[in-house]
Amino acid sequence: MNFGNNFEHQIQSAQEWLISFNKSVHNSQTISPELQEEALAELAVILEELHQQNEELCRTRGELEFEQQRYQELFEYAPDGYLVTDLGALFKTLTVQQQPCSTYLKKS
Repeated sequence: MNFGNNFEHQIQSAQEWLISFNKSVHNSQTISPELQEEALAELAVILEELHQQNEELCRTRGELEFEQQRYQELFEYAPDGYLVTDLGALFKTLTVQQQPCSTYLKKS
């Protein structure tokens, strides 16, 4: 799912609607009850959509955090030792099995 583009589109639509609503309000001295109801209904829909998207993002974040932890555990407790270096050949990470062979100290 492409949340970013959909979310940006919804924000743009809401902004356009609010600009239109704001022009309507400034062009009249009072806001009609019908316009008030329309504004509240539109805002309620937007709020519900944002709430649903937020719930989906929270679920996705939880799943990603779980998978990251799982990957980290698989990496750290692999039967063979692994060293991870950056492009400059500096150690970034090593597994528990590799630590006795190195003077590298793992930063927490």
